[in-house]
Amino acid sequence: VKNLLDVSRIDEDRFILKPEKSDVVKLVKDAIEELNTFAQAKNTEMVLDAEEGIPLLTIDAIKIKQVIDNILYNAIRYNKGKGRIEITLKKNEDYVLLSCKDNGIGISEEDKKMIFNKYYRSPRVISLAPDGTGLGLYISKAIIEKSGGTIWFESLEGKGTIFYFTLPVQ
Repeated sequence: VKNLLDVSRIDEDRFILKPEKSDVVKLVKDAIEELNTFAQAKNTEMVLDAEEGIPLLTIDAIKIKQVIDNILYNAIRYNKGKGRIEITLKKNEDYVLLSCKDNGIGISEEDKKMIFNKYYRSPRVISLAPDGTGLGLYISKAIIEKSGGTIWFESLEGKGTIFYFTLPVQ
């Protein structure tokens, strides 16, 4: 229901962020801690490499945490065998970059152009995990873009995926 409300607000351009100075490293650490039991159940290790001196960012911490949770959850969910997820945080003077690399099932070429579309779920993904709405990445993209950042990914089918997003330093 929460996702449907978010989609409605995004579609009607009523999606409002409440930015305040926030620690994105803490948000990532909290997400890792909260998803750790799920990761262990899926035989997946999560590793964080955060550069020193990541500044506080003026962001809506709740919404950015929602993006982090979604990306990590998907990485765990669609990993295979003994999984490994590497999360990195880097900075430059203009932005902070988060990347999340997994060794999961990857995204097929035909699915790549659809991945951020509302309600889209690959038939291959549905066969692995029938539950899901296809809203997480649509919402995540809207949050990141409304925050002044960019979100994208690289993927090789059968090898894994790396999701990236930037958030501006102000």
